[in-house]
Amino acid sequence: MTKQTKLVNCGSTIFIYDFQIRGTQINDLGFEREAITGNITYMKRLLLTNFVDDSLRATFCLKISLNEYEQVQDKLNTFVRHLKRSSGHHEIKYLAVSELSNEKNKDTACIRLITNIEIYDLTVALEDNIFEDEEEEYFEDIWGDELFIEVYTKGELLKTFTSAYEKSLTSNILKKYPISFQSNLNSPLVLWNEEADIFIKNHDLLEYPVHQSDEIYDKEFGFVIINEYTLRNYVPPSSTLKL
Repeated sequence: MTKQTKLVNCGSTIFIYDFQIRGTQINDLGFEREAITGNITYMKRLLLTNFVDDSLRATFCLKISLNEYEQVQDKLNTFVRHLKRSSGHHEIKYLAVSELSNEKNKDTACIRLITNIEIYDLTVALEDNIFEDEEEEYFEDIWGDELFIEVYTKGELLKTFTSAYEKSLTSNILKKYPISFQSNLNSPLVLWNEEADIFIKNHDLLEYPVHQSDEIYDKEFGFVIINEYTLRNYVPPSSTLKL
């Protein structure tokens, strides 16, 4: 049996997976390849890598009729172009996921959208001053339907998006449509074994007090020890890749 260490660097959050295998190094653990768990895990890592820091990110809940859902990507593209103009951002990164409405509104869905724009900058580049309590009405005219603008804590953001994503992945209604959308995102940096050990040593992770430890059973590789570290004032490496 060969000891393996996989480190996933999501910026301020680092995941370290320790386990043993027979044979050569693998690319993914069993749970990372599962249709539901794997996709949710990757969604969480994208959120942590791109949108979790000290900024107050604006998050949208965009209502859309299922009758219009086939045009959802075009509607998102148009909405993001308006966000560029209203905020003055030349490049916007975003992540969106669909969520079905409750039982009373079976004919509508909500697109959960987060961008790299802070809440205070949504309309800063417009010639006309728009007060905070008028912004939802302004963006509703652009989107063409009801919407809400919110700011989430780290925990709220991860729970809201991964919960919506899980429901959509198992939905019979949305299975023939795209349910997640993204643009200009950075991917987590993955290090293995010796490179992971060097990173751990250089950042003194084993001495770092802010971390969570867990052990899971992976169907393919047996018991896996997971350590999750939350770093303060950490700048993601320049080698992080754009998707």
